[in-house]
Amino acid sequence: PAPLPMDYERSAARSYEGAHLEFDVEASLSARLRELAAERESTLFMVLLAAYTVLLSKYSGQEDLVVGTPVAGRTNADLEPVIGMFVNTLAIRNRPSGDKTFLSYLEEVKETALGAFENQDYPFEDLVERLNVKREPGRFPLFDAVFDLQNIEERDAELEGVSLKTYELDHLEEAKFDLTLFMYENNGALSGGFFYATKLFKEAMIRTLTEDYLRVLSQIAENPQLELSRIECHKPAAGAKSAVDTIEFAF
Repeated sequence: PAPLPMDYERSAARSYEGAHLEFDVEASLSARLRELAAERESTLFMVLLAAYTVLLSKYSGQEDLVVGTPVAGRTNADLEPVIGMFVNTLAIRNRPSGDKTFLSYLEEVKETALGAFENQDYPFEDLVERLNVKREPGRFPLFDAVFDLQNIEERDAELEGVSLKTYELDHLEEAKFDLTLFMYENNGALSGGFFYATKLFKEAMIRTLTEDYLRVLSQIAENPQLELSRIECHKPAAGAKSAVDTIEFAF
């Protein structure tokens, strides 16, 4: 199958140099996506993830994809007040074949996601070892693409006699994965962006990817019964290796 186009060849040594490009989702489209999630008894996470994997399938030519997603790892209420790092990473496998309608595919994504979250306590490193995945110095095991939905509520904190405001720190951007789509809700508005490895992608490529993701969202919101093969994107140029790999699980 055709690989996801990259602007640069992947090197053997892992580079974490990155950048990000943000975008906003129109209010009317955001509302329709939430309605779609409610109608199918799913969540906004599932709708956005399904659309993301459709986009990756269009660009890579693959219909068997593994995408990573971070989870808080605090499944026990007793852990809520405990300070520490409990975050785990889930590897979610989906098959966006072109003959499926988006609604039928969303049902599959829903079931797969629910199953993954039910087993989120299983350590990612143990999964990698169990699958006996071949390690490559220049890439993350199992997947290169990630999806992250965050609930953000920005507000200034206040103490008696003291006013606190958030402060943006200037720092070198780090790309832990080749490509990460992050989405967030802030006071009802839906926004997002792509973190990307600058050693693999140029900004122009990510801008095209952004336009196409918004295009996919618009098409599924307008017609959820649309077959995946009929969802339109820009035709990507030929690239080197794929940023999304077909993984054969062997349990």
